[in-house]
Amino acid sequence: MASLLDKNKISASNEINLMEELNSLVDDSTISDELIRCFWSAVKLNKNKFTNGNVLLTGSTGFVGAFILQKLLQTQVNIFCLIRDSVDYEPLEKLEQTMKRYNISVGSSSSPFYSKVVILKGDVTLEQFGMPGDDYEAICFDIDYVIHAAAQVNLSYPFGALYKNNVIGTKNIIQFCMDGKIKPLHYIRNFLFEENK
Repeated sequence: MASLLDKNKISASNEINLMEELNSLVDDSTISDELIRCFWSAVKLNKNKFTNGNVLLTGSTGFVGAFILQKLLQTQVNIFCLIRDSVDYEPLEKLEQTMKRYNISVGSSSSPFYSKVVILKGDVTLEQFGMPGDDYEAICFDIDYVIHAAAQVNLSYPFGALYKNNVIGTKNIIQFCMDGKIKPLHYIRNFLFEENK
């Protein structure tokens, strides 16, 4: 499926032909029957897979992602947050600053935030999130499902400026969901519609 998005090209004029885009996304990509059977067998064997499992959350340093994280902390899941490194903050500090900015308490060092959140230093726009191969392979098998909330949502930007974060990032998440074992994907998107005046 990730290869479906790979064919998407940006035109020099930034005009998008929706029919061409749709047609370019259709190819012969399939998920093997064996992977599908393994997925459903794992679900049958472990009924608590999605209530007590491991979730990968992207976009946790954004507005929507921070509140998704807050809700996930009230459950039994372990939350793996994929966070880009920055010049100003290490990934954990960046997440703590985000939570503080939105008045979401992280609590003490023994709180669920510090016991259930696992920080993964990586970037959705990079192949294998820019992680070392062994680390990427490990999370491919350890993660049970994905909540993808990472996006650049400044709608005043042209498509080309949003392409890397939104299209390539989503392509890489889809590929991750198919690598190792099949992982369900919950895809979160924010849209703003302005009424014509």
